[in-house]
Amino acid sequence: MLWGTMLPVGNWRATLGLSVVVAGLIAVDAYQTWRTHLTITD
Repeated sequence: MLWGTMLPVGNWRATLGLSVVVAGLIAVDAYQTWRTHLTITD
């Protein structure tokens, strides 16, 4: 991830937005994995 170095240091809103997007993708992936394991176990 080199996006952080490409963004202006003072542009905290862009950095925050990018962090939210990344966190959202990770959360969705983790949820789908958990749900898959739950379905298989059940």
